[in-house]
Amino acid sequence: MEFIALCPRCQAVYIACKDSTLYRPAKELKGFQKVYLESGQRKEITITLDDKAFRYWNSATKRFEKDGCKYRIDIGASVEDIRLSVRCQIRGG
Repeated sequence: MEFIALCPRCQAVYIACKDSTLYRPAKELKGFQKVYLESGQRKEITITLDDKAFRYWNSATKRFEKDGCKYRIDIGASVEDIRLSVRCQIRGG
């Protein structure tokens, strides 16, 4: 992601699973990085999502599991300021 800052801020990654059969929050914060930039300055950042980012606690089986569904990954300065969205399919298990 390339972000041209107007002021110093954080960049955050949220995931959303719309077709889940489970109760899931509308968006879940899964990573962030504080980025200090001067106005107009550019910087490449990396926020990694591993397989744990897509897991939830299953109280019936008493373990973390992946919910197989189509996820939307949102990247931005905040939940109200999304700059990029991508979709991906995750297998459950």
